[in-house]
Amino acid sequence: MKNSIKYICLLDSKNTPIINRNYENFDESFIELIINTQCDLIELAYQISPNNGYMGQIGILNELKIFGFMSMTENKIIMICTKEEKRPKDLLKSIYDLYRSYILNPFFDETNLQDLSKRIDDCVNFYNHNNNDE
Repeated sequence: MKNSIKYICLLDSKNTPIINRNYENFDESFIELIINTQCDLIELAYQISPNNGYMGQIGILNELKIFGFMSMTENKIIMICTKEEKRPKDLLKSIYDLYRSYILNPFFDETNLQDLSKRIDDCVNFYNHNNNDE
């Protein structure tokens, strides 16, 4: 089984990372550069066509594709995938729905995101398992 999802970052409305999931051990400076450049592209794409949050492929870098999602509250998800990845719309929506369910919980503790990170990892593993039948 090949894991097509390499990196996921959930950002708040000020483009501050909330959760980073680095499945490929990318260098931090590389990731910071990607996030900074892609946030502007997501915001621009959202202004042109809100499209229920899913921005589709917003970039390509060597053998990697970059997909984006932005909510009405300007939270963003940036996902880096292999070039074989076609359209991870459902995965991005699932990750946002997980985050939304956590922040709407009155007992949610922003300082403890380990459970949410694990649930995102589970979601990614399920997606990889069901979408990469080799």
